[in-house]
Amino acid sequence: LPQVSQPLIAADIRGVHVQVIVDGLHSHGFQATQALESALGSDRHRGSFIVLTDRSSRGTVSHSHQKSWSFSQTGDSRNVVMVGSTNLSDLGTTAQYSDMYAFVGRPDVWRAFSGIFRAQARDRPVPDPAVTDRLGSDTVYFYPGFSMTNDPIADTIAALPADPSTHIHIVMYAWHPPRGQ
Repeated sequence: LPQVSQPLIAADIRGVHVQVIVDGLHSHGFQATQALESALGSDRHRGSFIVLTDRSSRGTVSHSHQKSWSFSQTGDSRNVVMVGSTNLSDLGTTAQYSDMYAFVGRPDVWRAFSGIFRAQARDRPVPDPAVTDRLGSDTVYFYPGFSMTNDPIADTIAALPADPSTHIHIVMYAWHPPRGQ
């Protein structure tokens, strides 16, 4: 969307380091992606860049579908990481459910997402792309690499106590088989 790409380009012009990774297979033809590529370039060794990945950024199994934003600083807040289901498309603003979880002032979360970002920007498969980071009382799972027999979410659910006071709240846009089943 130009509503996103144009402010990112303006931020780059102001001297902000804008670093973007998108799935090259699905995003290369989008006007906003082309505008970012023209403005930022694709040299990941510069302050600002866009990388159009091939495959999943760190693995060879599937395309990347991670949706996260990281800000070293925004306003008075530092180490801001937002992760959710938001698609940056017209559908993402009109027809699809979107949720977003924000971590603010969490350098541990910032470092975890920054490390994965650097690996994704290299756009090369790594031996074990499945990453689990325990960050205080939070746990972050970076895919791909988990499977139906090695599923940390299913393991967490299976380990819940048989207790009527335990509640599970789920907000989903879609449950695709086989994992959704």
